[in-house]
Amino acid sequence: MWLSIGLAYAQPEPPELKIKQHYFVLLNDPEFPVHEVKARKQVGDKPYFLDIINIQVPRKQVQAYRALTAHSAHSIDMMRVRLNDELLLSMAVLPFHWRRTPAQNLGQVQWIPIELDTIPKSKLLSVAQLSSYYYHALLKYWREDMPDFTPFTRLPNVSPIVQRNGRYWTTTNEVITECFLVCNRPTWYPTQGDVVTINTGARPFSKQDCMEEERKFEQYHTAEPRGALLGGALGQKLILGEKKNGEFTFWSFPPILSEPYCSWLGAVEFRYKPGVGLIAADYSECLELPVSNVLLPNEIRGFGDRLGPRVLFEPFEIDGLPVAPPTLPAPAIPKSKAASPKRLPLRR
Repeated sequence: MWLSIGLAYAQPEPPELKIKQHYFVLLNDPEFPVHEVKARKQVGDKPYFLDIINIQVPRKQVQAYRALTAHSAHSIDMMRVRLNDELLLSMAVLPFHWRRTPAQNLGQVQWIPIELDTIPKSKLLSVAQLSSYYYHALLKYWREDMPDFTPFTRLPNVSPIVQRNGRYWTTTNEVITECFLVCNRPTWYPTQGDVVTINTGARPFSKQDCMEEERKFEQYHTAEPRGALLGGALGQKLILGEKKNGEFTFWSFPPILSEPYCSWLGAVEFRYKPGVGLIAADYSECLELPVSNVLLPNEIRGFGDRLGPRVLFEPFEIDGLPVAPPTLPAPAIPKSKAASPKRLPLRR
């Protein structure tokens, strides 16, 4: 059966992409639905903009890849990729190049017209080629026993080409392309995940849950440094923090690097909407932007500064339709200042 599926949907060989070369991917294949998200993030008195292009790889394509690469029921393809799983390619068009300072950039996403005949054929990819590359990159990631640092599943050298009003457009901004396996499987522990899997069926484990568990551990492991227990166990795994209004928020521990910013890291926290893809995300590890303007309490500094609240790039437009801004919860009134109800005099 798998061979027949593979032959029915014959797939191109994965291209060999060289990291020092720049490529373009033409997003015009109806077999691969594309959803465009425009988002913004306010930093001080200045807004920064971000575009996220989500490319959905349908199940039949994933099963075709699986049929052509799986050699036994115990292969990594059969164990990691199930029948109902999908792939999601997320292309984040960053508001500027990460090597430049904010003063040298406008914080905008710029699109420019382009003619296809000006691009060498070796530099122009189809969506099928890019998805095939990423499927094999995921297999390589799993065969490497799930490392935290995954440069081959995140590409900084592929620019999208979209068609609008009869013309082709691309961007001069830096683009980070990530690949995710999207599935729905129940789990017992937050460590049952990895860097590349969006599992909407995972058991929620929020940042607050993580800090509470860490405090419990510290009572019995006083000699261990902060974050050495849970932080080391969780690594960079994508952890489902919240399910709300049909959307799923995932967070992860950003790694400690010698360089302040690294374009390989991609989104360290994001909100996923089924049928669309990533609709809000934080790329602070890629950009020279602060993670948050919220000052953390002293008692959770150190371990908590990697788990503090993050200000995401929030969507204001999805597929050309405006999105209402998120409603913030009303501030809690301290009990000491809460107005007490007036007592009525008793009748005698």
